[in-house]
Amino acid sequence: MRGIRTLVSMALSRHDHVHLLICEGNHDEASAVWLRHMFTLLYENEPRVSVNESELPFYSLKWGKTFLGFHHGHKVKNEQLPGLFSAQFRQLWGETTRAYLHCGHRHHADEKEYNGATVIQHPTLAARDAYAARGGWIADRAVQAITYHRSYGQVSRTFVCPEMLAA
Repeated sequence: MRGIRTLVSMALSRHDHVHLLICEGNHDEASAVWLRHMFTLLYENEPRVSVNESELPFYSLKWGKTFLGFHHGHKVKNEQLPGLFSAQFRQLWGETTRAYLHCGHRHHADEKEYNGATVIQHPTLAARDAYAARGGWIADRAVQAITYHRSYGQVSRTFVCPEMLAA
């Protein structure tokens, strides 16, 4: 909670508005619900912060002509996401010219263009645990910030790995 609050504060120091998404994951689906409610109450008197309060595990934002979709990735395969988002968010999808759909879940980086959208599967920041070790899953840890232009879509990326923070 402190981490999210700190990130929102840092974003507010550089941006006029911050939209906070608390996306449901598969490890504890109930936590996303109470975290959304808690952050909605925390920022209820801050007009520069909005919190997505959707109960659905699929989230969308329109940034100019750019569609941004988010889903943890545990309910739908990556190749199904463009069809699902275009059907579920038909109006927003139709008002945009570029679409980027973000997911995680599988803990490794992957990216592929499909008809109508690019699906970006993000790596994990989580350290390898006993479950991953037993399953033989090994993944590089990293986080990335992607900058989107209102008209042109993706314009830059910044990658950070945990070792960079210790340096």
